Amino acid sequence: MTDIRTDIVRPSELDAASIAAWHAMMQETACLQRAFFAPEFALACERATNLARVVVFRKNHIPVAFFPFQYANRWRKLAGAGEQIGGYLSNHAGLIASPGFSIEPQFLIAAARLKALFINSLHEGQAPFGLTGQSSRIGHIMDLRAGGAQYFQELSNTRGHFLRDTRRRLRDAQKKFGALEFVFESAPTLADIRDLIDAKRDQYARTGAGDVFDNPVAASIVESIFQHSSVHCRPVISVLWAGDQVLARHLGLMSHGVWSGWFPVYDPAIKDFSPGRLLLWHMINQASENGITFIDRGEGNSRAKRDFSNGTQFFGKAYWCGGGVTALPARAQFSLQWRLQANKQKSAA
Repeated sequence: MTDIRTDIVRPSELDAASIAAWHAMMQETACLQRAFFAPEFALACERATNLARVVVFRKNHIPVAFFPFQYANRWRKLAGAGEQIGGYLSNHAGLIASPGFSIEPQFLIAAARLKALFINSLHEGQAPFGLTGQSSRIGHIMDLRAGGAQYFQELSNTRGHFLRDTRRRLRDAQKKFGALEFVFESAPTLADIRDLIDAKRDQYARTGAGDVFDNPVAASIVESIFQHSSVHCRPVISVLWAGDQVLARHLGLMSHGVWSGWFPVYDPAIKDFSPGRLLLWHMINQASENGITFIDRGEGNSRAKRDFSNGTQFFGKAYWCGGGVTALPARAQFSLQWRLQANKQKSAA
């Protein structure tokens, strides 16, 4: 890569031409069409922490790839330890580039001027760029490009019992609570988002799961995305109502037609009705009206994710270190972080 030049900049220092090139690269590769890969997501992380950076790879002064990353805190920055942009909040991370671009992890570390780099959500689609993880975990997707009706027809051929059970739960919920109404809030208010975060924190406390919003930076990132929303990265809220009662909500991120699941919340008093399943049922049925062609449920292999799945994806953890004694502090920090992150994700699943 002797003809490639690199710079490290803050996301806010990218000019309009670079942002346009970044957006174009996202559209060239299907697995990059996620809000977490958008420059707007990196910008939100910078506004919240001032610790987000982007490596810009240029050939003949033209951007050919971007790699956003961050330091978890100022101590990590001093140690030269970088991590995926967004940390725990990001479901996808890696390089944004055009097909044909490839890089070795050690060159990536050197370009980012890091001693070590940790990526928890490295999608299998990063392999053509030369980046692969040291482990593999399954995730699920829902391809709705043929429309909701066709999707349900195909699902009935393989999971007819599941669909019949879901219809029964829909009828039972209507008998118990009244007519159900699905609302897709494509432009939620800040109050809507804050209320959902509060409800999610209550759910974390109730279930004993790790609370990602313990760190106020997480809420700041979500609010920054809201304040600077774009078609490439915008928050949306799906709500299932029964009269004036909210049965389930889900804060997701949209990038064009791709909806990425993020923070689901449901009423614990009605868990026997599977409110999250009923919400997703309605979302699929109204996907076309709301511009959704693809649903990405991230990493995880729970029954709830398998039930509606019509495709899979795989994620790896990547932990790359530079050589020499100077990399030892970063290695020690990441060894601990890897274990803590694994435990946190288990409890939050």
